[in-house]
Amino acid sequence: LLALGATPARPCQYTPHPGTTFLGGGHDNVIRCEDSEGLDHCRARCDADSHCSGFGIYTNGSRAGRCCTKWDNLGPAAWGEGVSYLKQAAPPGCAVQPGPPVPAPPPSAPVSVSVIFRGNASFTYNKGAMIELLPDGRIAAACQAGAREGSQDQRILYTISDAQGGFDATNGWVETAPELATQGLSQWEPTLFLAPDRTLWLFFSQGSIAESHNDSFNLFAQSAGADSAYTRWSPPRLIFNTSLARPARKKMWPVNRIITTPGQKDWLLPCDWGCAPPTAAFAMRSSDAGESWQADAPIPGTALHSGCPEPAMAVVNSSTLLAMVRNTGTGFLQSWSHNNGKSWSAAVPSGVPGASSKMALQSLPAAPGAGASTLVMAWSVQSRERMALSTSTDGGESWHYYATLDNGTAVAPPESSDCYPTVLRVRDSLLTTWSTYDGGPSEANADKGYANIKLA
Repeated sequence: LLALGATPARPCQYTPHPGTTFLGGGHDNVIRCEDSEGLDHCRARCDADSHCSGFGIYTNGSRAGRCCTKWDNLGPAAWGEGVSYLKQAAPPGCAVQPGPPVPAPPPSAPVSVSVIFRGNASFTYNKGAMIELLPDGRIAAACQAGAREGSQDQRILYTISDAQGGFDATNGWVETAPELATQGLSQWEPTLFLAPDRTLWLFFSQGSIAESHNDSFNLFAQSAGADSAYTRWSPPRLIFNTSLARPARKKMWPVNRIITTPGQKDWLLPCDWGCAPPTAAFAMRSSDAGESWQADAPIPGTALHSGCPEPAMAVVNSSTLLAMVRNTGTGFLQSWSHNNGKSWSAAVPSGVPGASSKMALQSLPAAPGAGASTLVMAWSVQSRERMALSTSTDGGESWHYYATLDNGTAVAPPESSDCYPTVLRVRDSLLTTWSTYDGGPSEANADKGYANIKLA
């Protein structure tokens, strides 16, 4: 074409707009960097935006363009605080190159899907749903929710199903620590765990959203017991101060459900050191049923320079643990431990075409005579458009597609952002929760505009 005199396509350029804050209205396609928010958090939010995939397509209704992030737009140049980057439509002559198409789903096991949390004007954003089976057969669920991701009103919400496993998607969710709502604290990444003594634990990260205030995001826990039918929570208790890590850190996120190590019965809580460099995947360990906690060494090869590692862990057999770790691009990392998680092999690509997004693991009891448990992984396929389950019977060496849970519900392709799942075995069923974003929030179309949490 160049020989015929065609003009070569020029790279897309996006203009940094100095200013303070865009607060919606006509700017609903803006990555917002709040005043005094700080470079690391703003970059992390931009990189983690559900419609961001490097130089892939950004869609919102009839608009299309490319997502603008620090790394793709400005290279190593620093951001100033209070700078917003518009996700503009591609200028004339701009060579838009969408990411690879998501392959057609394979045949799927039958699934049944419902909405268990319906977004509303108070909680337009929600993510990170976590479920746990209670002793009486009901299902406890928690999520983080607020006006938008990272807002100061972001809270841990909690609910319990009815005896048949049904949820009130509109009115049943309550805050576990309502007294903190006016203290300018933001709560992240709820993780539920029913201990052997039937105490229900809730772990989460908490801190001030204004990173320039030099505050840390530390690990907290609450508990509830059968005496209150798991409806009354203890006050939040500091479990780990990030400044005590070596080297000292500013953030940590609990990410996936606790596993109990074979024989030793230590509790391992999969965590990462935030979404800013240098981060890494690791586990918080308790050897005394949750009384005290320590941070294990990071999994080698997960000290990412951007993105959120967000690990999941599972018991393979009596001598082996598996960790799956989010990567900065398509495809997960994975690592194994043969000493109850005290050390891990160097993380290697898994071969699963997962999106750069959290996955979840569940270990099912091994069949008689089998050497390894069956592992189930819930994951976002390639661009967060599809939510799927895969299984492994060889300890994570290979994975086999099992079920399609959601093929996306956005009006315009390429994605509706089905993301952040949790998978749980309940008797003869597998339950999976995840968040779905459909281009919102939008008062005019609340069912599709707000973020909802689904259960399959």
